[in-house]
Amino acid sequence: MSLLETREVTRTYGKGATKFDALRGINLQINKGDSVAIIGKSG
Repeated sequence: MSLLETREVTRTYGKGATKFDALRGINLQINKGDSVAIIGKSG
């Protein structure tokens, strides 16, 4: 059983020609006892 679960998460920034997806179609499942770290481009 999942403690936390996401499906098809998308995060978009900007509008029109400057629009871009920072996240696109992210699925994540975290179970009890899991260790998780999310690291981006800047560390």
